[in-house]
Amino acid sequence: MVMDYKKLWLGIIVIGYAFLGTSLPAHELGVRATSAFSRKPHTFTTITQYASVHSKVLELSKSAKVSVLTDWDDTINAPGAWRQKKYDGSWVCSHSKRMLLEHEVDTLLRDQETPEIIQSWKRHKIPVLVTTARPPVIDVKLKKYAHQLKMHSDLMNIRLPHAEDAIDYVTINQHISSILSTFNPEKLKSKTEKKVNAMIAWSGINLKDQPDLDHSVIKTCDQHLLAYHNGYAFIGHNKGAHMLQLLQEVRLSPGHLVIVDDSPRAIGSYLEAAVINGFEELGYTLHLMHYPI
Repeated sequence: MVMDYKKLWLGIIVIGYAFLGTSLPAHELGVRATSAFSRKPHTFTTITQYASVHSKVLELSKSAKVSVLTDWDDTINAPGAWRQKKYDGSWVCSHSKRMLLEHEVDTLLRDQETPEIIQSWKRHKIPVLVTTARPPVIDVKLKKYAHQLKMHSDLMNIRLPHAEDAIDYVTINQHISSILSTFNPEKLKSKTEKKVNAMIAWSGINLKDQPDLDHSVIKTCDQHLLAYHNGYAFIGHNKGAHMLQLLQEVRLSPGHLVIVDDSPRAIGSYLEAAVINGFEELGYTLHLMHYPI
């Protein structure tokens, strides 16, 4: 059944790299989830390790089909690289204030056992999709294009005009959208495929060769680009509404849908009433699993 989400999308403003200005602490997200999921079978859990996701998937798979949507980055999602720390406690960017590039962020997922857990799901035919807010073109290439188009000499380091210590995410996103609009669908598909291959090389996680999931989707919804290639979805921070749209193209079997994310804004976007209703109409039971920031 084709669903009409026009009303759902009315007024949604997508900022691909935006700071989570409306972020909620984990306990407040939990309270909101309790209200949103009242008298419904959906669940919300706060977790501290990826093994908790594996346990949840194994438990749910005993009673119905399970699919997993999992976030990608392994560093804290904070307003700028200077607030991000490595596992040893040192600052990621001690001298510069700029956004991290993917080759600096995506070398590993959050826990050391995460890659093997994800690969085990793949071996057991449990569908797995990586969902990321990043655009479907390698970051360093976006910087190059922005420079060539005379947008900005360093796309990832644009500051607010009256607050030089603050990243201007809105302008960055506008430039990225402008760059993406210069590609026709076939070229953007090629760029997305190259990015996915790079992500596989960095992480060691290969989500290709999953039944019914090996294909590409390039789709624009209300001026927002959704891109998907062989298990990797590039959908922005409003993941709930965006994933609902993308699922019209990416066929996951109805059943349990385990959703893992560290971003309060991303995980909270699944709690909108219209989004919940949309997933229910498609036959999904949502299981949100949130890494607190």
